[in-house]
Amino acid sequence: MTLSDIILIGLGAWRLASLLVQEDGPWDVFVRVRDWTGMPLGTGFFAKLLGCIWCTSVWTGTALYGVWLLVPVLSYLPAIWAVALIVDRWMLGWGTPPE
Repeated sequence: MTLSDIILIGLGAWRLASLLVQEDGPWDVFVRVRDWTGMPLGTGFFAKLLGCIWCTSVWTGTALYGVWLLVPVLSYLPAIWAVALIVDRWMLGWGTPPE
């Protein structure tokens, strides 16, 4: 594993954690995932896993590492999504994300 692999997996872990914890997603899919886990109430095992982006990034990073071991190129996709968001925020002057 190279330093670039670690950076890409880290970016991807952040992106997936951000999707799961903070974003609605297309057709509110991530809202439904959070509702299914009981996250708004903060009860249950899965709700606690999705309780904060820091906690969730542990699990998404571990999962992406497992994907990297099996099919490395798939683990890079969330990193590509993350870079696209970083560039977008940079172009907007690091303001709040659009609704």
